[in-house]
Amino acid sequence: MSQREIIYLSFGPYANHIATHFWNQQQSYFTYGGNDHGGDGNDHDGDDDRDHDNDPLIDHDASFKAGKGAHGQDTYSPRTLIFETQQELGSLRKLNPLYQSFHLDGHDEGQDHNELLRQLASHPVATWNSPAQVHGSQPVPKSRYQKRLELEDQGYDYDSEEDDDEDEADDADGGNADRPADADQGGASATPTPASKQTARHAARFRFWSDHSRVYYHPKSLITVGGQLMAPMLGSYNGDGDGDDVQDGRTRFERFEQGHAFFKQLERESDTLDDNLRWFAEDSDLLQGFQHVVNTSDAFGGLGTAYVDAIHDDFPKATQLVFGAAWGAEAAARDDNDDGGSGAATAARLARLRRMNNALALASLAESSALFVPLRAPTSTETTPGLPQKGGWAEHLGRIDLADMHHASALVSAHLETATLGSRLRSRPESIASLVSRLNWRRDTKIAHLGGCMPCPISSSSSSASSSSSAPAQPLDPIEALLASRGYGSRDRDRGRARGPTESMAERAARGAKQLEAGWIDLSVDDDARVRRRDRVLHGVRRPYAASVMARDDDADNVRPILGAVDAFVKLREPLGQGLYTMQPYNLPTSFPRIFTSLDASGRATTAAGPGGAGGSTRPRSVPVVSSLSTVSTTRFLLRRARQTLSEAIGGHDPLFTYGLGSPSSAAGAGAASNDENDGVVGGRDGLKEIRERIEDLLAVYTGDEPADDADEDGGEGVGTDEEYEMQTRQEDEEWDL
Repeated sequence: MSQREIIYLSFGPYANHIATHFWNQQQSYFTYGGNDHGGDGNDHDGDDDRDHDNDPLIDHDASFKAGKGAHGQDTYSPRTLIFETQQELGSLRKLNPLYQSFHLDGHDEGQDHNELLRQLASHPVATWNSPAQVHGSQPVPKSRYQKRLELEDQGYDYDSEEDDDEDEADDADGGNADRPADADQGGASATPTPASKQTARHAARFRFWSDHSRVYYHPKSLITVGGQLMAPMLGSYNGDGDGDDVQDGRTRFERFEQGHAFFKQLERESDTLDDNLRWFAEDSDLLQGFQHVVNTSDAFGGLGTAYVDAIHDDFPKATQLVFGAAWGAEAAARDDNDDGGSGAATAARLARLRRMNNALALASLAESSALFVPLRAPTSTETTPGLPQKGGWAEHLGRIDLADMHHASALVSAHLETATLGSRLRSRPESIASLVSRLNWRRDTKIAHLGGCMPCPISSSSSSASSSSSAPAQPLDPIEALLASRGYGSRDRDRGRARGPTESMAERAARGAKQLEAGWIDLSVDDDARVRRRDRVLHGVRRPYAASVMARDDDADNVRPILGAVDAFVKLREPLGQGLYTMQPYNLPTSFPRIFTSLDASGRATTAAGPGGAGGSTRPRSVPVVSSLSTVSTTRFLLRRARQTLSEAIGGHDPLFTYGLGSPSSAAGAGAASNDENDGVVGGRDGLKEIRERIEDLLAVYTGDEPADDADEDGGEGVGTDEEYEMQTRQEDEEWDL
């Protein structure tokens, strides 16, 4: 019997945005009806129009847990733990309608909050022969999208693209009117014009990840970090930018050591491992393992690292696949007009903290997990320095706003969900353990990369059309044309003459590989490597140490073209390389942002002037996607960046507390450079030296026989341009052998 259940954990705002898209996608796979919009599987907007008589391709029991609600109704909730600060939960309540034991009469968004508290105080469940005194804070109002889901539960048909635009415009202005002060406060006219609608669509942001969640979570899934007195790191949530670091009496959850230390406090107060995690684990028959998504740029990196270590101690044989999601600038932007005020100082401080947090999380999670996958969402769509995007990975993502967590996390989550889909298929072609074993077959490549193409540029129709149009049509003799019009002559011969030579499978695969290469994005490297070292990044993708590629589309005719292109692009065969194909496309529920352009309803590319073009209104219901997890040599770019950060802290004159290490008292004194700052989990400068040694050991593994391009990171003389690099590695490509 194959392993089945997976337990998912997510830490921090950006990680929870990614996880929310993930769970919305799992919910969209359900093909049977229901009355609730949560994990019971009801599809609100008819996202899945396939034949319901067929057995589902997805094994829902791998990710969902069956149970009973407060009133005895059957429930099907995600098998997950979500760690978040109280502020970033938004309108999400721990007791949702499935698990709420009592209901307040007349409870709606328009009712006065004080009246609700009076009802709660007089409710029998809260009284002992006298009214109770209840004190509560003003709740965060629900987003318009959540209200829309409630209306759909009541049978109201809200499946309209105009309504989608109104939702986004509303969330950009009125929907956020009474939200916290750090939420966006864009304005919109009462009757928006098409131009203002487009502007509002780009400006609209879901302030909280719970605003676009389509599932109900079990109360044991929600873990609050720090209560009302804990605030997220500035710039780590989907609100305004870094801004000024205004002291409001709350503690910012922003340092790696702070998160690692908070693990003990959280376990002491709530015993999450025994009461929550083990509750999900004991309900599993054959546990595959654990899949984590961790914010690495703030204190959640330390908290996630502590839980990965604790789970390894409690479940030593379980496989842990960890995705480390970084968010926020690691270099403070320079502004010639900046007078060096508090805003610039805050941005510089946060950038330094992020660099150190990411470096510590990289070293720690690469050591404690079975496989660690860093995630770096792009910040721009350019593929050539200084030039706008023309084609490439963002060719059909013309409406994406990479500064919006909702948009950026949608791109990352689509590839993450696709790359790990094999562990959730009913046929179970791959488990988490087999995936990790393949990618880390050398036992020293524990850092993998996530990448792919969305939408997939390859289709059987485009292949046939391209092959017929690739050869010029032969001129037709006028006499033969006249005879053919009268029914004489060989039409087949004429068609063959016009069609030209037929494209072979090898030629089609080679052309498909070029399409994949043009549209490929590596989501594990930073923008500098993604743009200025694109040829080197693609070289690593083409020649990985190991790879697992998942292609998904609902067209059976695309199996051979796509897998042939994958084999030609990723030059690695079984058992170290594997290509899988499933007939389940990536669904686009209404919670998914409208980021696509020039696509038809099935996610196929169209002309810009067509009904699905940039000026059209067709919204795709699903898209074909190709995603991969691979261990590649370009991991050295991340490792060099981490080594540089650690060396800067070790050899610099700034106190370690400016990097988020130690305590302010130990860092007091200008230029403190002693080893006295060792009261944290890192252990001061001596601890940083040990971590740097681990990074250098990993760097030696991923550098191997690659050209010595340390100059790009450390200032020496190395290969400076992609053209020089291509010339140096051309012969290596021809003679490459495993």
